[in-house]
Amino acid sequence: MYKLGEELRKRRKQRGWTQEKMAMRVEVHRTTYVRYERGDVQPSLETLCRLAEVLECTTDTLLGRE
Repeated sequence: MYKLGEELRKRRKQRGWTQEKMAMRVEVHRTTYVRYERGDVQPSLETLCRLAEVLECTTDTLLGRE
């Protein structure tokens, strides 16, 4: 899931958001979101869908499948 972390970081920074702001938008704790970006943990399917919604892209894009 390293690709996911890279994509999350890239898209978050494109919007000028902090990790804290991103975590608030996705409704997870900041440390949890940081772990997604680092690739330490994988988000649940529900959270992955929420990440895609917030970042206005598809889950496939986040996972590097597009």
